[in-house]
Amino acid sequence: MKTEGPFTVIAHRGASGELPENTLPAYELAVAQGSDMIEIDLHTTRDGAIVITHDEDLEDLGGRG
Repeated sequence: MKTEGPFTVIAHRGASGELPENTLPAYELAVAQGSDMIEIDLHTTRDGAIVITHDEDLEDLGGRG
């Protein structure tokens, strides 16, 4: 759903209201829904790798409660 006018549609962590946040399916759905941008969260691990996750604490990655 592209908006017309002065608005920019930004998908927060992809289509995170409908699919698990920060996942490829959530990003693909956000694009399919017409988002102008996708906001993602990047963190660096101790060994220098970059990971996409909302929280620095990885304890909650097992799913939503």
